[in-house]
Amino acid sequence: MNKLTATVLPLLAAAALAQPLPNSTTPQRLKADNAAGIVTKVLKEGKCLRFIDLRKDSGEFVTMLTRMNQAFGTPIEVVKGVREEGGAMETAHKALDDKAVGAAIVISGEGAGAPTLVVCPEDRMGVINVDRLSAGLPEKDAEKVFSLRLAKEMWRAAAFVLGGYSPMYPCAMKAAFSVGDLDANPVEMTCPPVSGAISDNARRLGFGKVYCVPYVVALYEGWAPAPTNDAQKAVWNQFVAATNAPAAKAAAPAAK
Repeated sequence: MNKLTATVLPLLAAAALAQPLPNSTTPQRLKADNAAGIVTKVLKEGKCLRFIDLRKDSGEFVTMLTRMNQAFGTPIEVVKGVREEGGAMETAHKALDDKAVGAAIVISGEGAGAPTLVVCPEDRMGVINVDRLSAGLPEKDAEKVFSLRLAKEMWRAAAFVLGGYSPMYPCAMKAAFSVGDLDANPVEMTCPPVSGAISDNARRLGFGKVYCVPYVVALYEGWAPAPTNDAQKAVWNQFVAATNAPAAKAAAPAAK
C-alpha cells in the first residue's frame, strides 16, 4: 500500500459509510464517530520506538501515542523503566539490546543544569529532561502547560532520532531554543513531510508497520476487533443492522 492509498483509503471509506448502504431495508447512515476511537492494525511485525519513563509519577500518553502511530505508521510505546547505573543515556543505550526496540528515548529528571533534550540519531537514542520543562510554569494550568511541553518534546525527540526534518510550519520541528518557544508553537505534532520522512526511515531501519483508522472504517474493511466501549458497541450494532452481514451478526451478541 503506497502512501497516497494509505492516506486516501480511510477517507474514502468513511465517506462511503456516510451514504445510505445498498440492499438495506431501511437506509441508514453510518458515521465515523470519533467517540468510538481509533483502532490499530499491525501490518508488519518489526521494531518499535520505545519511550522509557523513569519518573515515579507518569502521565497518560494514550492519545499522543495514537497520533504518533497514525503519523509515522510505526509502533510506538511508553514503558516504565529503571535507571541504569550509567544514567539516562545508558538506560536508552541498554534498551537497544532488546531486538524489538529500534530506537529508545528516556524521559527523566536530569536536573536544571542538564540539557533539555539530547538526541543521538546515529545511535537512535535520546533523553528528555523534564526538570528543564518545569521552568517558568504559570500558576494557572501549570500541569496542562507542562504536559503540552513534554508532548512537544516527545514529538521532537522522535523526529530527530528517526531523521524527520522540514522547514515547513506549523510543525513540532520548528526551532525551540527555550520553553517559551515551545509554548509559542501552536502544534505539538510533526507536519506531514516530517512524518513521511520518519515513516520512510523507520521502514529502512526494520521497524514494524501499523495502520490506524476510525473504528467504523475498520468494520467496513472487515478487521475491526470486538467493541470494548459503549460508543464502539453502538457503531457495531448500527453496522450489523445496516449491512445485514452474516459474519458481523454472528459476533453481534458480544456487542449487546
